[in-house]
Amino acid sequence: MLRIENLSKTYDDGTQALADVSFEIQPGEFVAVLGKSGSGKSTFLRCVNRLIEPSAGKIFFEGEDLTALEGGRLREARRKIGMIFQNYNLIPRATTLTNVLTGSLGSVSPLAGIFNRFPPAAVEQACRNLERMGLSGKLRQKAGTLSGGQQQRVGIARALMQNPKLLLADEPVASLDPTASENIMEILREINSRDGVAVICNLHLPDLAKRYASRILALKAGRALYDGQSTKFPETLDLYGTTKSPE
Repeated sequence: MLRIENLSKTYDDGTQALADVSFEIQPGEFVAVLGKSGSGKSTFLRCVNRLIEPSAGKIFFEGEDLTALEGGRLREARRKIGMIFQNYNLIPRATTLTNVLTGSLGSVSPLAGIFNRFPPAAVEQACRNLERMGLSGKLRQKAGTLSGGQQQRVGIARALMQNPKLLLADEPVASLDPTASENIMEILREINSRDGVAVICNLHLPDLAKRYASRILALKAGRALYDGQSTKFPETLDLYGTTKSPE
């Protein structure tokens, strides 16, 4: 489904965020990307959907080279890749329903977004997504008045409007308390298992990654240190310092 070959990213200030990372994910996999702040996790995800332009390497999605696409062809490919952000990226003054409907802008007329007049089918889908997130009673509430966990659920509902084949989640629980974090991770696991949507989720806690993901990609200073089954993730691998030697 997704194949990344020798992906590298160096920013204009000379910071190398990614260095020669290769990675492949199959349909229906749930992969956690582990690493501390600055390890390259966010850059990695944003390169996948070209929110950030890679400096080198190739990104193939369903056999198509995303790094070679521009304009309408790139927008078409992006419709299959949903994105969930750490800070939600909602419109605080808009209702939860309107925020979810913005997830359909890639497939409806631009005038629908400007005048907030979406097709009935899109409205129906948005309502179903909010119900699935346990937010059917919050349709008309302004997104900015919701709790952090509720706002993240709105963000997930918005991503589902694309009917994605791949879901990218960039530190979706970093700003949440433990209870809300568990809720969000359970939702992502349910989407993965029930809908068959592949998930790549950035996390900073190994215990959370091992509990919810079937596979872990560990990054340190932009390089891959581990790529394998979550159940076999080595306890001796210290992502926040040096690699420890076993006792």
